[in-house]
Amino acid sequence: MTSPVRILLLSAALFGAALPASGQADDSEEEATLVFNFRRASIQSFLGYLSREAGFSFIEEAAVQGDITAVANKPLTPSEALEVLRAWLLPKERTLLRTGKVVRILTLEEAKRRGLPVRVGSDPAQIDDDEELVTQVMPLKYVQAREVKEQLEGLLSAQGRLMIENTSNALVVTDTSASIRRFAQVLAALDKAVSSELTVKVYRLKNADADEVSKVVSDLFSGESTPG
Repeated sequence: MTSPVRILLLSAALFGAALPASGQADDSEEEATLVFNFRRASIQSFLGYLSREAGFSFIEEAAVQGDITAVANKPLTPSEALEVLRAWLLPKERTLLRTGKVVRILTLEEAKRRGLPVRVGSDPAQIDDDEELVTQVMPLKYVQAREVKEQLEGLLSAQGRLMIENTSNALVVTDTSASIRRFAQVLAALDKAVSSELTVKVYRLKNADADEVSKVVSDLFSGESTPG
């Protein structure tokens, strides 16, 4: 029997916060107005605060309980305040899925089943440093994905997952965005280190025959040169 879904009935409309036409919040237009000081307060009181002050409606598909200590002396945007909540939920195997002003609280496994945001790219500078659970497709230039998979799996968090896409030589990582960012930093250094070893230089010969020089050089590196 499934557990009942708990809905905190404090909607965005009730507090005059209109949703964009797309249903998604535009973070660039959010104002930093939230200042709070919760010390060993119940998580329900914190959810109530975010509902009243930021207009969020929370749907608890996975129940949460316990106390939270969260202090923001400088104003935060609503999205930044949600990241505080997400960080508190993560050790409890919970996370958030947000659509506009509606925020669902559910287990990590359920979030993975429903489909997470999918992003593409290996540049650490382009990966957010937050606790949102995402899937990142990371194409590789020089190293082979299958060769580095086992060595890099230890960089992920406990809930992280790493797969390889052989066709495009890419790693597919599911984890928090912050963990993927750290993962990408190591991966970028490794990919760059390998590429630096693949340097090709062209030398023009003035007097020697290119074919003969090629044979001599090949013999030197193979250790099969004959005494002359």
